[in-house]
Amino acid sequence: AHDHHAALFAAAYSEGDAISITGVPFIFDQVTLNREEGYDNTTGIFTCPIQGVYSFVYSSFPGKGTATSVSLVKNNVEVSSIYSDLSEGNTQFSERTVLIFLAEGDKVCVQLKKGSVLRQAAYLNFHGYRVSD
Repeated sequence: AHDHHAALFAAAYSEGDAISITGVPFIFDQVTLNREEGYDNTTGIFTCPIQGVYSFVYSSFPGKGTATSVSLVKNNVEVSSIYSDLSEGNTQFSERTVLIFLAEGDKVCVQLKKGSVLRQAAYLNFHGYRVSD
């Protein structure tokens, strides 16, 4: 039997160059927690190890003055997004929490759909955990 909340992970980006490549998973390089080994830090994809309802948190830190869209993607389908359209010279950290049902083997990741995001002080993160059956 599995621990009810056994499937959980926490990952973030370290500081680095802005990300502007769209349509590919963010590969978070700082994994601080990965019970059940669902998150793959070489692909950026969380593969569901235990069926159930999951809570995911992901963030966006858009480039200054850039219209940006960051999405949570399940099995190659966008299920949630954070959209920002800020005036020149401005940026704003945003975070979103989403509850979704996953079957064993479903794949979830975070992708840039439009614009660019900054990698400063680990603002970009992706966390998830199993809430219930």
